[in-house]
Amino acid sequence: ETEDYLDLTREINRIIGPAQNDDSFDTVLQMLRIKRRKILENAEGKLTVLKKLLHQQKDEIDFTLIFASAKGDVENEYRDDKKQILETHRILDELGIIYHQITGDETKNIREMINIKENFKNRIHKVLTSMVVLDEGVDIPEIRQAFFLASSTTKRSWVQRRGRVLRTCDGKDKSVIHDFLVIPPSSAGDKATRRILEDELTRLEEFANIAENNWTTGGPFKIVTS
Repeated sequence: ETEDYLDLTREINRIIGPAQNDDSFDTVLQMLRIKRRKILENAEGKLTVLKKLLHQQKDEIDFTLIFASAKGDVENEYRDDKKQILETHRILDELGIIYHQITGDETKNIREMINIKENFKNRIHKVLTSMVVLDEGVDIPEIRQAFFLASSTTKRSWVQRRGRVLRTCDGKDKSVIHDFLVIPPSSAGDKATRRILEDELTRLEEFANIAENNWTTGGPFKIVTS
């Protein structure tokens, strides 16, 4: 994955110069940047870690949200794809965890959304899975734990996503967020991979600074500095 990312970065850098004087390069650059971002969002190691965490918690997993990438296989440059969310469902099925997805298909049906919310509130559905629709105003304050498999590079977007999890409701005094970071291998000392780390740690710092456990054992700063 690191090599694919670096190959795309080199291709982007190769055409950035000509693109400054030719608007026809804009579409190509956009395509390459989307493909590069997909590598980060769909990094295979995220699902391995997710499965481990879900297995540890499967008997106490109520009120959980899993946010998957809307970007699928790197060959599908512009089409939203359910690749990661389907892999997440496979893991949930394997662990016997009852879940329901909320995508654009579900939000089109008001009655279905009411049923999904009620089943989640009543712990029939232990987990909700989603891609981008919860960024767009779907309010489910009962969510007490979230796994962010994919985060946008735009601060406004991931702050808004975090806000969906921090909604208050009766009986809820905190929210637990697992934010999945992409850490390049130490052998990849390229400027591009350092930029990945900088971007990921910027988001972590934003999340961690307001966390109750920011410097406690198992907290975000302790994990990163260990």
